[in-house]
Amino acid sequence: MIDAEIDLDAFKIIHIRVSQRPWLDESPMRALVQILKAEPLHPACDMRDTSEWGSGEVQMPFRGLCWGDCKYVPIAGTGQRQLIGTKPIHPDHPEAVRYCGNFFETSLAFELDTDDPALIAFLDALIAENMATPAYVDALDKVRRYKR
Repeated sequence: MIDAEIDLDAFKIIHIRVSQRPWLDESPMRALVQILKAEPLHPACDMRDTSEWGSGEVQMPFRGLCWGDCKYVPIAGTGQRQLIGTKPIHPDHPEAVRYCGNFFETSLAFELDTDDPALIAFLDALIAENMATPAYVDALDKVRRYKR
């Protein structure tokens, strides 16, 4: 379980957008943590599970490099192509990562850009905790059955 006493205001956030709902905290960061603890992420939003993204760009579930000006390049011998970022979205933060996704039962899109190692570790752990819940495993099974 993630420590409830963590100071969310101490993290360095470059950009954050979280859809608001009346029942969520007004702070986007607090709202994101609140919903991550309550609702399963939507497995289809996990960028690791799509062949469109370039190899090496997606590092962890629901996280990738914060790069833009993307272009498609062919994947040798597959007839498929991958989307490759060509430059950082935030030039002053070339190592920034972007978390983005949505939730399975409650549509609440989010994106968060950061290069703060403590925030990255916190969100990776919170997402891993979310993905270990029975609700996420059930959502993943439903998405896989739908794709067949």
